[in-house]
Amino acid sequence: MHDFAGYQNCTMFNHLFRAQIALLVSLGFALDAHASSPANDQCADAISVSLGDTDYDNDGADNSFSEGLFSFGDYIASDIWFSFEAPSSGTVTMTTCGQANYDTFLQVWSGCPSSGDAYVAANDDSGCTNFMSTLEFEATAGSTYILQVGGHPFFDSTGEGTFTLSMESDPCDEDIAFDPPLSETNSVECLDDLPTACDETQGATRGEVSCGIAEDVQGRTVCEGTTAMGPGADGAIVLFDVDGDPDDDRFFVPTSEGMTLVQYENDVAVVTGQVEDVGDPTAILNVSIYYDNGTSGADWTGGFKHDGSCALTSDISDAWMIYLLNSGLSFLTGEGSLDGTTLQLTHAPSSEFFGFQVGEMANDRNCNHGAGGWFYYEGMMNGVE
Repeated sequence: MHDFAGYQNCTMFNHLFRAQIALLVSLGFALDAHASSPANDQCADAISVSLGDTDYDNDGADNSFSEGLFSFGDYIASDIWFSFEAPSSGTVTMTTCGQANYDTFLQVWSGCPSSGDAYVAANDDSGCTNFMSTLEFEATAGSTYILQVGGHPFFDSTGEGTFTLSMESDPCDEDIAFDPPLSETNSVECLDDLPTACDETQGATRGEVSCGIAEDVQGRTVCEGTTAMGPGADGAIVLFDVDGDPDDDRFFVPTSEGMTLVQYENDVAVVTGQVEDVGDPTAILNVSIYYDNGTSGADWTGGFKHDGSCALTSDISDAWMIYLLNSGLSFLTGEGSLDGTTLQLTHAPSSEFFGFQVGEMANDRNCNHGAGGWFYYEGMMNGVE
């Protein structure tokens, strides 16, 4: 960029301007004699380009307007035109830095300016040395942008060069193809790519996401959780052998916040709520346990657990729902005197012979309607692993 700072240089600027105009007039016919107009001299003839390097030569090109976007006048000298269709959404960088032998100007439009399309971005010298140009603009996948490449209206305006287009794409913009199809376990990169509904063949996964876990449109059954009373000490949540001590078993019952079991029609179940240690009400655990792969007791191929005093029949156990714990989504987090506690839960037994049972006599403590199951836990207690 050629700045003439201060009023004291106005005269010198005028002399330079007149000298250059005179030179252009005296050489005009000679230049026309050997320089033909480039094929993309007009916006309507813009040449399609893609990401990467594009070589060009703007010798012989006409001047086009810039709508006063630069401080030197309302046109760009010896400009030529290109079009670019964005392959995805993201930030596009266009630059001639270190790649041209004259003072470059760059400008981007959403269409040919004569059609009234909006200006997008422009640059003269910012970001480069030796009077070359670089700019950035936000592109939308599938949209076409018009690129205007020219020179300074008062100084070197023509020459050979290369401009480079590069792009930092938004990874969440593009659709993610599922392979294998959604009837099997899948992973996705972006939340927007999760399915919004599950077809009849879609079972819940054992990975980071269980299809339909949080879909309110799913049919569901909601139950309030209480402590199942039975022989010995009672607890809605029980942690055995805390810190590896076989004599340190801790029994937790629901706080005033309560506990909730929600069963969804897509064979997913969720237990949430809050419990407190029966021996220390300030020792609180927040409960978030996710189960999937639900199946009826009639179809369950594993074992059943129940209180031996209950007369469990196949008619009763066939009506149970039995689930497997999703370890990637199941945690106990502490507060109060258990602050700093984070425990990740995994299914027990690891053979998955027994599951999380829901139904009449299913709580393994008494003969009432309830739910019960086992889990392993690991993590930090009060900030200590």
